[in-house]
Amino acid sequence: MTLFLNDLRCRSWSREDHPLVHAIRWFSEHQVIAWLVEFQAAVISPDNWHLLSIGRPERILLSKNHIFVGYGDESTIGARPGELEFNVVAVFSRDGEFQFGLRDIFSKDNYKGTIIELNAGYTSGERMIFNAYSANYLWRLDPRSKSYKRFHVPFETALIEVLSGDDKHAVAILKYCAPFEFAVFDLALETSAKQDFAPIETALIDAGFAMSEIKFQPNSTGRIIVSDTKQAALLEFCDLA
Repeated sequence: MTLFLNDLRCRSWSREDHPLVHAIRWFSEHQVIAWLVEFQAAVISPDNWHLLSIGRPERILLSKNHIFVGYGDESTIGARPGELEFNVVAVFSRDGEFQFGLRDIFSKDNYKGTIIELNAGYTSGERMIFNAYSANYLWRLDPRSKSYKRFHVPFETALIEVLSGDDKHAVAILKYCAPFEFAVFDLALETSAKQDFAPIETALIDAGFAMSEIKFQPNSTGRIIVSDTKQAALLEFCDLA
């Protein structure tokens, strides 16, 4: 197994020794962050492999100054107070220093609800916008003020496969296989509505995508990556107001 960064061979492993990578994302121009099946995360560059002490990550989102880590339900349910996974979502500096957890601000705010897993999310500026299982809200987490806002969503947010957007609007694709659904969120007005997925599906089919093999992923620029076994593209949504 060989990892390439910017078309340059970064490092190689034998078939027996290579790490099992769950997901990988750009960390900087010459670094990636990978979270591994062994419940570890590492920042990898051509010169270094640096393991981060951020618990057992299920999802990792990045802003310019922060690492947002979401933990899976198996980790959060079994975690004890004081363990990173107990927070459900934890915020770290880019060098891996723990800053605070969602449980900390829940306690200060006297929030009585229960969430056990980060479902989908994205970053805009230094904020993270996300939904979590099992509460039908859209959340906005601000590390600078260590505060959050939330508003109720009138449908089951656990069905959201991918969430993306900016600081004004968010878009979501729901369900994990066709037929998909599409939803738009106005973050300022704190409203949400499902919309017809058919125009998106028609555009994808016209572009040659196989709907039975299609996958969606969030993109750091507020768009959605769409791919099948043969091609990939970016979905961009306009006139959401």
